[in-house]
Amino acid sequence: MENEEKKEGITVGEVFRIIKKHIWFVLGATLLLTAAAVLLIEFVINPMIATYSMDFHYVFPLQDSESYPDGTPFFFQEIVTPDALKDACKTKNDFAGIDVESMSRRNGIAIDAETITVQEVEEYTGRYTLMVDASYFDSEEQAVEFIRAVAEVPVRKMQEMAKGISYTVDGSTFENAPFEERLLLLSELKESLLTTYDQWISCYSENYNVRITASDGGASARRLKDYRDAVVVLYGASVQQELKNELEFGGYYFGDLEAYKAQLTKEYERNEKEKAAIEDHLSERWTELNTRNIQIDEWINVSGTEGREPTLTEENIAAYAARLSVEFQKLNQQAEVLARVTAAIYQNGSSARFYSQKVSSSGDIGLALGGICSLVLSFLVACCIAYAIEMHARKKSAPQEENGTDAGDSPEKSSGNGSEEG
Repeated sequence: MENEEKKEGITVGEVFRIIKKHIWFVLGATLLLTAAAVLLIEFVINPMIATYSMDFHYVFPLQDSESYPDGTPFFFQEIVTPDALKDACKTKNDFAGIDVESMSRRNGIAIDAETITVQEVEEYTGRYTLMVDASYFDSEEQAVEFIRAVAEVPVRKMQEMAKGISYTVDGSTFENAPFEERLLLLSELKESLLTTYDQWISCYSENYNVRITASDGGASARRLKDYRDAVVVLYGASVQQELKNELEFGGYYFGDLEAYKAQLTKEYERNEKEKAAIEDHLSERWTELNTRNIQIDEWINVSGTEGREPTLTEENIAAYAARLSVEFQKLNQQAEVLARVTAAIYQNGSSARFYSQKVSSSGDIGLALGGICSLVLSFLVACCIAYAIEMHARKKSAPQEENGTDAGDSPEKSSGNGSEEG
């Protein structure tokens, strides 16, 4: 019977008896193996296979703008370019060991933009998801800081570009332009400054305080309305009309003055000849020529009228140019103020806002599921170990039992043989 059991193998009941016999060993080994497996999953496996992600959106002064302050288009895909990743690494010494080149080359980082469909047109919502492979980081905390640093790269770029923005008109361009164009430049400069202030006021409010640092190093805080009003009072309508009238009356010219006077003298003579040929002195053409010659005579006194001071002189031209320069300097100073206001607005109004302070992990093994699976596997392994130990002990004791049985059987066999012989 025993030989049959050995041939057929161990029974299920025998297995349970072995487990029951070594129950404390099985339980202890199960707990130990489970704990080791959970730690392995948490600190070794998951960091190698997990993907960390964080959702955020950008807050920029001009929410509807899809460009940087200098007009460069903004594309969210540039956030994960190698150059952007390198810029992010420069923000903290702890990022020095992160292999961003490998991360970029092997698609270890990616960004996704949320979209919605409006009237069958797909539009971006402004919400982005930045995803990184956990294997590139020493800890989850480092991954969080790195994602934030990467998201902040466009913000810093916005702020730096805003510092370099300029609303001024180049001085040499203004000084070398004809007087008519200078008047036009002054009008356009003022209009541009007011339009920009109106844009900021529409984004915030006219009572929004902006603190700027002046050219002398001093700091001041004023309302947007106050900054705008400082432009309104410059180069007003009365000044514009006065300068325009003076230019027309004085006939001021920027260039070779003597050549211009000679040109005017020839024009005066042609007009006089044409007037003499016109019999009807009340005709429209005669009146036009006469008005023009009166004007030229006022400018350079072609007629030689005694006591008349011509207006087209170098002194008058220089004085007029100086007046224009004063108006230009005033507006250009306010353009510099606007540039500092803009830089301050971008500095305080640009940021990346995250929806959560922690990363979301995906693609990894959940601790609950991993713990349960580890517990089951650890129990089976512990049972196998207990079984192996028991079988090893039985095999070790089996030869001793067989030897003891053979020694007890020898006398009986001798006695039996003797009886038969007798």
